[in-house]
Amino acid sequence: KVIVHADDRETAINAFVEDLSNSGVFPVKSNVGLLIELVDHQEFRNGDVATDFVDRTGVLEQSPEPIPDVTFTEIWSQMSQDNYARDPVPVFHDLAGFRLNRNPDQLVSMYVDGARIGFEPDYSFFEAEFEKPAFVYVPERGEAHGHLFYKGRHHLISQELREYGAGGAAASSGTILSPMPGRIIAVEVTQGQTVTKGQKLLTLEAMKMEHTLTAPFDGVVAELNAEAGAQVQVEALLVRIGASGEG
Repeated sequence: KVIVHADDRETAINAFVEDLSNSGVFPVKSNVGLLIELVDHQEFRNGDVATDFVDRTGVLEQSPEPIPDVTFTEIWSQMSQDNYARDPVPVFHDLAGFRLNRNPDQLVSMYVDGARIGFEPDYSFFEAEFEKPAFVYVPERGEAHGHLFYKGRHHLISQELREYGAGGAAASSGTILSPMPGRIIAVEVTQGQTVTKGQKLLTLEAMKMEHTLTAPFDGVVAELNAEAGAQVQVEALLVRIGASGEG
C-alpha cells in the first residue's frame, strides 16, 4: 500500500506519481503502471471521480507512454560501461560515429522486451539542469542486461536478444531460462521430443505461484536440464529447443 498526504490534492498526487515512478516490482506482475496512469489522469486530478471512472476515461485501452530516447541513452551508457558517461568531453560528440566521406552515424541498438530498437544517443542528460524522466534501471549480472521500470511498467533491456516471462526463452537460440529461483514441480517433455510453438515444457513454482514455461517455436528438445522436485536458481538453463533434426 502507498499512502501519500500533503496540504493540497495536487501536491499529494504529484508526490504519489513520483514515488511510484521511482519504484519497480519484478518478477511478480503488478498494476503500478496502471495506478500511475489513473492517478495522473486530469479528471482524477480535478476530483471528477465516480464508479464509472475507468470505463469513462478509457484508461485501460490507452497505449502506455513511449519511453524517451534519453532514457535508453543513459541505460546504454551504463551497459557499455562508457567512460564518457562519467566524464563526457566535447571531442566524443564530434567523433562518435565518424565515417570517411559520409555523415557521422551514431545509431546504436538494444533489445527491449525482445524487440530490437535503434536510436541516436541523446546526451542532453549529461547537462546538470536537464530534468531526466523518472525511471528505475536495475542491472543484472554485471551490466550486460537489466530491468527498466518506466512509469511503473517493467521492461527487459539487453544488448542481445533475450526474453523472460511465460516463455522464459530467447527466440533466436531456443534457450529456456529460469525467470527466478524456484522449484520445478512438473516436466512435460523428454530430450529428443518434438514440440510445437506454445507447447508446455515444464512448470516452475516460485513466489507462491506456478509459472508455465513454453516452447518459443516448433522444434525438438535438444537439451533438458530439469527434473521434477529440483531447485533451480535464476537464469539456470532448463531447456533448449533446437531445430527439427537436432538432438
